[in-house]
Amino acid sequence: MRVLKSMMKERMADPERRCEDFFDHVIQELRREKPLLTEAIALDLMFVLLFASFETTALALTLGVKLLAENPRVLRALTVIIRPAQKLHRLHLKKKLHGPARCGNCLLLSTYVVCA
Repeated sequence: MRVLKSMMKERMADPERRCEDFFDHVIQELRREKPLLTEAIALDLMFVLLFASFETTALALTLGVKLLAENPRVLRALTVIIRPAQKLHRLHLKKKLHGPARCGNCLLLSTYVVCA
């Protein structure tokens, strides 16, 4: 974030700078009389865009597995929460209440894990 702040200050100090990238367009917006963004929001936006373009789902999953492996207590707690959803889903599959896709109750229990 410090790097983004210093880049922003540097670019804001140069009013003659041409728009070369998205960050320049954000700064141009900040220079308007009534900008839609504040400097804080602009920095957050740039940080999120950098993070979202770099971090992939596979990398996020790998990090999640790594963190769970390093924290066995958290893994045990998640396992305790997930087990009822797994059992319910297997029961529903056995009774052919739905296909391989999750039903509302199964999804509700598995969503709880994500939200908890």
